[in-house]
Amino acid sequence: MTLNWRELSSARRTHWPAARGALARPRVVDALNTTLLVVTAPAGYGKTTALAATLPGTGWPVAWLTLDADDADPQVLAAGLALAVAHLPGGHAPGRWLEQGASPVRVASRTADVLHAAQAWLVIDEAHYLTSPLLAPMLRELLDCGEGHVALLSRVALEAAGIVTTLSSADLSFTPEELAELFGAHGQHPTPAEVRMAHALTEGWPIAARYLVQATAQGRVNLRTLRDLDGGDVQLAALFTYLAQVLEQGAPSGTFLERGDWLRLRRTPDLRVDLWEAGATLQASPGSPERLPRLLTLPPDMAESDLPAAQAAARQYALALPQALAEEAELARTQGDPAASRAAAERALSLDPAHEPAARTLMRLHQKSGNAAAIQRVYGQLLDALHPLGLTPLPETALLYQTLKT
Repeated sequence: MTLNWRELSSARRTHWPAARGALARPRVVDALNTTLLVVTAPAGYGKTTALAATLPGTGWPVAWLTLDADDADPQVLAAGLALAVAHLPGGHAPGRWLEQGASPVRVASRTADVLHAAQAWLVIDEAHYLTSPLLAPMLRELLDCGEGHVALLSRVALEAAGIVTTLSSADLSFTPEELAELFGAHGQHPTPAEVRMAHALTEGWPIAARYLVQATAQGRVNLRTLRDLDGGDVQLAALFTYLAQVLEQGAPSGTFLERGDWLRLRRTPDLRVDLWEAGATLQASPGSPERLPRLLTLPPDMAESDLPAAQAAARQYALALPQALAEEAELARTQGDPAASRAAAERALSLDPAHEPAARTLMRLHQKSGNAAAIQRVYGQLLDALHPLGLTPLPETALLYQTLKT
């Protein structure tokens, strides 16, 4: 181990996660009366939130470490452990041992000593990265922490030695009473029958329950009329099934619900879209305030899915977005805003090169600026897009081109 051991890990991975608005979970509190707590549940069950919200109120000193694939290297894991406990009483000792060239196993043992002396909890999130055989000696030392405590949060089952208390997905699922409390936290007071229906809808799955509660709080779903899961513009059954598919298997082009009800609908990791808000924007009247700026930021397509309902929604979305952009382009042109018109038309054609209304608007803009070459280019690109489809331009498009080029 070099003197620059801090370069092997990041302090960001030791920050305590935010858990604003989380419910009190009595079953989680009861499970903390143990030395080693293993929390195993699929993605979306709130493993991180449950511990991050519960432990700070217990009075125990706490530390956090979120793992990634690099922690399969014992030296990287040792550096992370040293950073995680550095704020605890005596917590600088593991770091000093690293600076003196101690082995990762000895650093893990010293970390356990720190936890024991402080009677502290160390939460290790994404603990499925601990399954490498190279880490087994470190784990044996770390888990032998006396009066200390370790929580391992994992999506997959872990084998652990010693006294183990396990929280499963069944323990993390919301009960009807907890779901009613969640509705109340959002200012809603559904009837017991509506709560039972909402619980049956979500099966207590925390991420789906929060999604439904947020939707009802924002007026997007009415529990009193929600009976048929396959009814309405937004099919909750499809959304919940798609959500489960992506969280369990991983989608090649997107991930649902990273936070709240925000959805990533394309490969770009920094672009997330609220599905209902996107639908409202697409259906709004042309010229509505902020419609064009929102349309310009919507992704080109939705994430891939084997779910028929999601595939149908994706096809509808792919058709609606360029059409809405073309509407805004023509409106902006007639209102004397060529820059906005061109941005919308070019965006529509980038999504659908065969979209003739957008091409007509763009040709008119080029005619206004006296750019005959650009008119020829737009029409040529339109011909190229239509030809593989066995189509030719509509008569109004061909007539406009002949008029503008003269």
